[in-house]
Amino acid sequence: MKLEWQSSYSIGDAEIDAQHQALFEAAGQLLASSDRDSKLNGAIRLMRLTQEHFEHEEQVMRQVDYPDMSTHFIEHTDLLSHLNGFTEKIADDTVSSGELENFVTAWLQTHVAISDAKLVAFL
Repeated sequence: MKLEWQSSYSIGDAEIDAQHQALFEAAGQLLASSDRDSKLNGAIRLMRLTQEHFEHEEQVMRQVDYPDMSTHFIEHTDLLSHLNGFTEKIADDTVSSGELENFVTAWLQTHVAISDAKLVAFL
């Protein structure tokens, strides 16, 4: 499966949408990687972009006193923890492509479509 940004994922905030597009691109490159080193580099890049994106979102949530902020922060922490776990599995060469694909796809599509959409609706 090829993971690609689609206009239907847009949540209407230009900066957050641009960050989401970058995450989808990095995730797609990670999933397309065929060897351990390129997967590891891809996972590290995805982790860095994700951290930057989450920091931005969390700053926005604090500025507007988003009522579901604590739940959203917990999601971010959980997602980063899982991504870190997959990065370690890639480094150890113990991750299956299907397992990685399922996580990355579900994470991006669900978090963007549901959690981030709630934030933008509030904004």
